[in-house]
Amino acid sequence: GLKAAYGGAENANINDNVTLNITNGTFERVFGGNNVAGTISGTITVNIEETGCKPIIIGQLYGGGNQAAYTGPLKAGSETDRQGPTVNVRSFTSIGDVFGGGYGQTAVVTGDTYVNINEVYGKYYTNATPADSTGNKQYQFTQFKRVEPTTDNPDGFVYNEETGERETEPVTLQVYLPPHAANTMGAINNVYGGGNAAKVVGNTYVNIGTEATTDFVTKKEEETEPATSVPVLGASIAGNVYGGGNNAEVTRNAHVQIGQKYETPAPTPDPTPDPTPAPGGEVTP
Repeated sequence: GLKAAYGGAENANINDNVTLNITNGTFERVFGGNNVAGTISGTITVNIEETGCKPIIIGQLYGGGNQAAYTGPLKAGSETDRQGPTVNVRSFTSIGDVFGGGYGQTAVVTGDTYVNINEVYGKYYTNATPADSTGNKQYQFTQFKRVEPTTDNPDGFVYNEETGERETEPVTLQVYLPPHAANTMGAINNVYGGGNAAKVVGNTYVNIGTEATTDFVTKKEEETEPATSVPVLGASIAGNVYGGGNNAEVTRNAHVQIGQKYETPAPTPDPTPDPTPAPGGEVTP
């Protein structure tokens, strides 16, 4: 069990893409982006796949950073639209909240966020979670005190006037982890396309149970290759689904798709006339 896991760095730059694969373990919080500050020049992709040696239990899952802003790269062929974090949730045991963006008002994501939840059974779907592993949880941690960034203070840190050091503040988070019954797919409490008190400058896309099959990027120990074309069961959401954020602005559009899009079937063509002559020498229409 870890307090937090990051795909990015702590107050440092990454000059290309970030991919974070969570295959097992218990985490209070998981972030695709950086902690505190720093830039990521490439894309952020987070894959949640229960293929490892323990069930996956996550309090809060973020595509963005922890108080760290993220500006995604320009999309191919566009001079304005940027690619934000992509969160792919395929299999797990229990997750409290999923956010496409980041945590904290300084964790602004500039780019379109994508949350894709297309579930299959996790490796430990036959196991019921112990009573103390799920339910209402309280996470406590200390973070740097931050304010909205300005030109003079681009990182938004608050400094002590006497010592000159960055000030900190305690934080308490309340999270509900849905219990997991044996022989069921994992459940999520709440889903947000945006951030947690963190703005998204762009669009948000939340896709839940929209795919017929899914391809894994990690493999189970007994497999030689990651499984592909696995039939999607759907999704299990105990709470609510939001296209936007939690007390956080989305500057453009919020798109939510639940279930596969219904395609209107093509009209059935008229039957081909029977060329066999009917009695009397006429062709049957």
